[in-house]
Amino acid sequence: MKWVYRLFLLSVLAILAWYSLAWRTASIGPSDFIDTNPLREPVTWNGSPLAHPDTWVKLSIQALAQGDEEKAYQEAVSALYYNPGNSRAAVQLMAIFKRRNQDDNAQKMAVLASNLWRADAYMHAQLANFWLSQNQPERVMNEWSQLIIHDPGKYQKELFPVFKTTLENSDGFTLLQPYMLAPPSWWNAFFSYLINQNTAADLITAIYQQRLQSETPISNSERRSLVRYLLKEQQYSQAYFLWLSGLDTESLKLNGIVHDGGFEGNSYNSGFDWQYRNQNGVKFTVTSTSGAKGKRALNLKLNAKNLNFQNLSQLLQIPPGSTYQLSFNYRLDRLETDGGLSWRIRCLENNQIIAESRPLSGRTSWNIVSLPFEVPPEGCSAQLLRLEASSPYAHRRNFKGSLWLDQIGISRENNR
Repeated sequence: MKWVYRLFLLSVLAILAWYSLAWRTASIGPSDFIDTNPLREPVTWNGSPLAHPDTWVKLSIQALAQGDEEKAYQEAVSALYYNPGNSRAAVQLMAIFKRRNQDDNAQKMAVLASNLWRADAYMHAQLANFWLSQNQPERVMNEWSQLIIHDPGKYQKELFPVFKTTLENSDGFTLLQPYMLAPPSWWNAFFSYLINQNTAADLITAIYQQRLQSETPISNSERRSLVRYLLKEQQYSQAYFLWLSGLDTESLKLNGIVHDGGFEGNSYNSGFDWQYRNQNGVKFTVTSTSGAKGKRALNLKLNAKNLNFQNLSQLLQIPPGSTYQLSFNYRLDRLETDGGLSWRIRCLENNQIIAESRPLSGRTSWNIVSLPFEVPPEGCSAQLLRLEASSPYAHRRNFKGSLWLDQIGISRENNR
C-alpha cells in the first residue's frame, strides 16, 4: 500500500505542478470565502447577522489564516451548530484539527463532511488532499470520483491520466476494482479514454474480466469501445463474438453473413453491423418505399463533387477457402455520375479486392445483382463489404441523385 501511496503522490504532484487541484475547483480557493469582510457585510440567518453558518465559516477561515486556532475552532463549531449539514464547516474543523496535529479528530471531521454528500467541489478537493496527506488512497479515490461525478467536463481531463497511471501498476489496479464492479457515472468515459490512449492489451483484458464479474451488466458503450479496440488489434474473431453477445433477440434474428441485409433493424455503427457516415452532400435514410422486399430499404441521396465515396460498409467474418455469392437489390432514381458506385469486398489484412460489382449509375427500376467470389485460404480471415466510388479519378467522382438498396446478402454456393 505504501507503493500505491507513492504512485498517487507522484501523479498528484504532476497535476499540481500546473495548478493546485483544490484551488482550481470552479476557481475557488480559501480567499473566495473571505472576499468580503463578514463583519461589515454579514449574511443574515433568521434575522441574525452573525448566525448564518456561512458567515461563521468565513470568520473561521479568516481566524485560522491569522493564526488564531482557538477562535477559528469556536467559529467553525458555531457554523455546525446553526447548520449540522454544513459540509464546509466540517472541512474547516478538519483543517483546524490537522493544524493541531489531532489526526484522529481531523479524520472524523473528514468522514463527516464526506457523508454529508453535499455537491460541493471545493469540499471534495479539500478532502482528497487531506486523505492524501493521511496515506489513505482509497478515500482519495472516493473524493476524486465525486469530483468527476459533480463536474465531469473539468475533472475527467485532469484525473483520467492519474487513474490510468494507477491502473498500470499492479498494486494500483486493486484500487480501482470497486469502480469496475460498481461502475459510477464516469466509468464508460474512462474506459473509452483507456481505449483511445493505446492502453496495453493485457490491462484492457484484465479490466474487462473484472467487469464480467460485476452485477452491473456490460454497457453498450463499453462493448463498443472494446470491439473497436479488438478490431484495431486485428483480433477479429474476438471482436465479432463480443459484438454478437450484445445483440438483442430481434437483432439476432437479422444476423447472417451480412447482418440485417434488408435494413429492418436498429443496430448500426457498433461493430459488425452497417456503418453509416453522413457528410455534406451525403445523406442516408432508412424508410419504406415501393418495391422493397421488407418494410424498409436504405435510401442514399448524393449531391457532391470529387467525392471518394466509402460511406457505407460492413465488417464480415466469412470462413476462408470457399466460394460464395454476393447479391443485392437496387433502384436508381436518376443517379448522375461518370464513374458510378460499386460494391466491393476486400480482405482486411491486405486490402485485396475479392469481389466487385459493376458500377451503378443512371436510372432504373428495382434490379437484382448476383456475383460469385472466393475467399482466399490465407490472409483473409476478415473482410470488408463496402459501397465505393468506382473510379480512381477525381473528375469521375461527381454524384447527384438517389440510390435505393435492399436485400444485401452473401450465401455459400452449394456445389463448392
